[in-house]
Amino acid sequence: RLRILLEKAKKAENEVKGRKVILLIGNTGAGKSTLTHHLCGSTFQAFEKRVIPETIAPIAALESVHIGMSATLSETRYVSAIPVQFRVRGVLETFYICDTPGFLDVRGAEIELANVQGIVDAIKNAAEVYPVLLFNEGCSADRWGAFRNMLKTVAAFIPTAASNHEAFSYIFTKGWTIDDKKAINDA
Repeated sequence: RLRILLEKAKKAENEVKGRKVILLIGNTGAGKSTLTHHLCGSTFQAFEKRVIPETIAPIAALESVHIGMSATLSETRYVSAIPVQFRVRGVLETFYICDTPGFLDVRGAEIELANVQGIVDAIKNAAEVYPVLLFNEGCSADRWGAFRNMLKTVAAFIPTAASNHEAFSYIFTKGWTIDDKKAINDA
């Protein structure tokens, strides 16, 4: 199983070689695949306190990006690279959104290992990497322990993360209360 996951990640590595990458990182259920769909133009509808795709953007690579409904089982099994164009300072540029499997998936260490290796392989030959860390409401529990653990995990495979945290973007998704938002602003 590990070999198959690593082979799939290798495909993403080849697709992003020499390209600009938006790397989405987060725990299982943080919303990485949902954000990928949104950035690519998919539309959504509300369904039992969640959102589900209503229309899928016409991008072939997006067909492999599935949105899950579980906080412990990631639908995303390997790094997927999806090309998308954004207008930057008036110029149309192509970026590759890398949707990654969630950390803390309960299916075993090989999933975590394949996730980290797939991320490292995908970014090592990219021209530019824009890391985006997604956190859902669970990261504020245990005095922000999950938040700190995610930052430690990222720092372990992106050595410059600890000293260059301003290069990262942070998105807080799903279920944040007014008190949580105040705590983030006060920190």
